[in-house]
Amino acid sequence: MQWRERLGLFVVVLSLAGMCAAPGNAQKPVTGGARTGAAGAPALSGEVPSSGTLTVYVREPSGSIIRQLAVVTVTLMTQQYFRQLTTQGGSATFEGVVSGRYTVQAVASGYENTSQEVELTGMNTMVSIDLIMQPLRDASGAVIPGPPILAPKAQKQLGQALQALRENKQKDALAHLNNALKAAPNHPEVHYLFGVYYAREGDWTQAKASWKKAIEVYPEHAGANLSLGEALYRDANYAGAATCLAKAVQLDPASWRGQLLYANVLLRQKSLKEAAEHARRAIEIGHTQAASARFVLAEVYFEQGDKDAAGTQLRTYLQERPGDATAQKALDQLHGANGTNGMGMVAAIPVMPVSEAVPVVTKWLPPDIDEITPPVETGVACTLPDVLDQASGRVSEFLKDVDRFTATESLHHETLNAWGIVSATENRKFNYLVSYRELRPHYFAVEEYRDGSLDLSKFPEGIATVGLPSLMLVFEKVQRQNYDMKCEGLTRWHGGLAWQIHFAQRADKPRQLRAYRLGPRSYPIAIKGRAWIAADTYQILRMETDLISAPKEIHLTAEHINLEYGAVYFNGQKEPLWVPQNAEIYIDWQGHRIHRRHKFDDFLLFGVDEKMKIAPPKEDPAQMGSGENGASKPPA
Repeated sequence: MQWRERLGLFVVVLSLAGMCAAPGNAQKPVTGGARTGAAGAPALSGEVPSSGTLTVYVREPSGSIIRQLAVVTVTLMTQQYFRQLTTQGGSATFEGVVSGRYTVQAVASGYENTSQEVELTGMNTMVSIDLIMQPLRDASGAVIPGPPILAPKAQKQLGQALQALRENKQKDALAHLNNALKAAPNHPEVHYLFGVYYAREGDWTQAKASWKKAIEVYPEHAGANLSLGEALYRDANYAGAATCLAKAVQLDPASWRGQLLYANVLLRQKSLKEAAEHARRAIEIGHTQAASARFVLAEVYFEQGDKDAAGTQLRTYLQERPGDATAQKALDQLHGANGTNGMGMVAAIPVMPVSEAVPVVTKWLPPDIDEITPPVETGVACTLPDVLDQASGRVSEFLKDVDRFTATESLHHETLNAWGIVSATENRKFNYLVSYRELRPHYFAVEEYRDGSLDLSKFPEGIATVGLPSLMLVFEKVQRQNYDMKCEGLTRWHGGLAWQIHFAQRADKPRQLRAYRLGPRSYPIAIKGRAWIAADTYQILRMETDLISAPKEIHLTAEHINLEYGAVYFNGQKEPLWVPQNAEIYIDWQGHRIHRRHKFDDFLLFGVDEKMKIAPPKEDPAQMGSGENGASKPPA
């Protein structure tokens, strides 16, 4: 991952390279005796810089002004940051622009990023340009709607409303919400929080109306779909709830709450197989937080005639929530049931209080992996050396059999403000290619190409997410010696069985898997994580990691990665290979919060014996750094 922070005269590049990730294209800070011109651009010593005014109009293809908020960034052609403004009435005016050549870029939700070059010469020059932005479209050519960007004033009011709701100050929350509504009358987040406010006041009619309004403005609002679905579930409107909750889990598949509610609705509709799938998914994501999903599984097993499996689910729930009278009563009923009547346990599924629907300050960041240990099967022994040896063998086989693979990569990017509210979103799609090379035994390099290039500027905000294909190498035979590992036991994953392995960087071993890069320097970080390894094939099914520590110089306070693998069949072979298919990444660097989802599909794999030439990168290789920076040496 690469961070590019624009600070006055220079560009700071902070990059995260996996053990096998391609080196970042770092820009060194400007140093020495350069003076600062009137606009923050470098000026030659003894020279008075000339300056002018640049006005940027952001327009639709029809020529009409884009009224929603857009972010316009002006950068010198030397890649030095100049200034960034948000549009007011479709335009942004930059004063005091020093003579020179610039790149002007505009970003607006629902539109493709647009950039244009412009040159200013002479004193008091006044230049205006039009940036024509094309709407985002899906594969069928239909326009993809994006959420409106929230203006800074509305963001502040909404953040204060959110804080008041957290502190149960309803009167203050209403005042801030009314101010936010005046500043952004058609923003879905405003209507969503109005719904939360009304629900806490017990006015469910107004709450549902607010959530419906949020969905009308922006159908892709996950929180509004989830909340409305839950409200309709309370009303026993299962058909309406199913529609909203299906949309909610599609938009946010990592929400255990959404998966749990949808499982309950499906159970009410007698869709037993689908109900069980979503109940298991809720447990996989939420662990003990989603313990009540075991009621759904128990009901499904009972309806299918498997009383033993139903009892197992209830006993597991009681282990996680000891003393729960409802669960104990259901278990007693099960033992006395004649097999003809359902247990009716779905009515006992607890409905989350509305106060819990308000995200806390750190809601945007998932819990640390050590906050909650997912449950495992009791009485099942795990032999750690055997599991690790088998998993290492699968990783080695993959590296031996696969030279490179291609895929379609879909990226959803969110920037969050100090209150955890999404302030900007972007969607992008790439033709993705990964190339693996073993330079010498246990010394690997991985290069990731997007649209045939190593260019990292293709990512939103200059932040490039790279290194995901390298994460599995924590189980490579030599690399794993750098980690303390323990087997937590046998658990269930997507209907199958998996060994649950916890790992953490050893303090006495080198940090070789990943590093952040600041300018020419590389800063290795220490990570910990949990992996789920299939009990039958020993393939890695899922990995979740958190930051242990990072050098103080880079001010990295949080990083969380959740990576799921999927089976892809290679050249008609009976046994599939497992490659990354879905990833979520959360980063907090100097208060800058990023949440990003990656999805990979349409895979095509190439074996090491298939000599397919990879297109060379567009950049000058001399500026990309040496391969040593992106590879991992075996420990001494």
